[in-house]
Amino acid sequence: MKQTYLIIIFFYFLNGCASTYGPATEGSSGHSEYKIKENIFQVTFKGNSRQSRDDVRMRLIYRCSEVTVQNGFSHFILLKDDSYKHIGKREFGNSDLSFETTTTMSGGINNRVKSNFGAQDSDAYFVGIFTIKILKNPENMSISALSFLKSNSQIVKK
Repeated sequence: MKQTYLIIIFFYFLNGCASTYGPATEGSSGHSEYKIKENIFQVTFKGNSRQSRDDVRMRLIYRCSEVTVQNGFSHFILLKDDSYKHIGKREFGNSDLSFETTTTMSGGINNRVKSNFGAQDSDAYFVGIFTIKILKNPENMSISALSFLKSNSQIVKK
C-alpha cells in the first residue's frame, strides 16, 4: 500500500515538471498574441529552461495555427521572425575566496586573496516571436493551419 502511494506521488511530481502548453501568465512560460491589423498578428511563445529551441518553435507554430483558425482563416504566412534566446538576470554567486601564499624565485613571499566568483546565468530560455499574416486561401509559402494542428496535436501537450 505504501509503495502504491509512493508511485502515485512520483508520477504526480513527474507530471508537474513536464512542459505545458497554455497562455502565458506573469513570469511564466506560455503563449500570447497581439493583433497588429485585421489579418496580421504577432504571436509569442516563451519557453522555460527545460524547452529547447525546437520545442519552442513547434509550440509557436502550433499557436500561430490556432490563432489562424480561431479568426476564421485557413492559412498563414510568416512575415517576420523576432525569436531570441533570453538570458535571465545575472546573479553573483557566493564568493569563493581563497588565500594564497607564493614564494618568488628570488625568495620573496607574496600573500594574496584570490576570488573565484563571477556573474552566472540564473535562467536561460528561448522566446519565439513570429509576425504572421493570416489568409483565407493558400498562397505561395503559406502553412495550412488545420493540417498543422491535426499533424502535431500529440506533440504539443495541453
